[in-house]
Amino acid sequence: MCCRFYYDYDVIRPALKEEGVFCPESPSGMICPGKEALVLRRANEAVTAEQARWGFGDIINARSESYLVKPLFGLASRCILPAISFYEWDSAKDLATFSFPGGQVIFLAGLWKIIENDPRFVVLTTKANESMKPVHDRMPLLISRKNIKPWLFDDSAAKDLASEKMPELIVKRDVEQMMLF
Repeated sequence: MCCRFYYDYDVIRPALKEEGVFCPESPSGMICPGKEALVLRRANEAVTAEQARWGFGDIINARSESYLVKPLFGLASRCILPAISFYEWDSAKDLATFSFPGGQVIFLAGLWKIIENDPRFVVLTTKANESMKPVHDRMPLLISRKNIKPWLFDDSAAKDLASEKMPELIVKRDVEQMMLF
């Protein structure tokens, strides 16, 4: 599951530059469903970065195990969402932040398509790894930096990457959220 992630232009831009991807300026901050975020996608034989809005209507996530057979995702292309961290709430509504050591960029796998002339994306999810299980049974499908191009360009490699074991993450628990009701 993924319902928020954090984007930091000043950290992500240099990482994308190393990969040969021009990163258009975009505001840093928490990205939630309905907001625009930077999406990496295939454009001919190159990787391009552009803004897209989160959600195919009310759908914000798709299961990596079954998206290929769902009609809603039939015309979608694979994409990647660069982030610094992502967030999830546990059953007690406590917030947990997931990141890589040293603030390394996380690459979330997603799907991208145009809906009513508006570029849109959803985040692909997979089974939770050990660092995620105490919080939720699903997590974003993470793509390593070296696998950005295989994920975007190679159907066979993408299938394999979708079933890889997810790396362990640093988990930070924030202060308990107060309930209003």
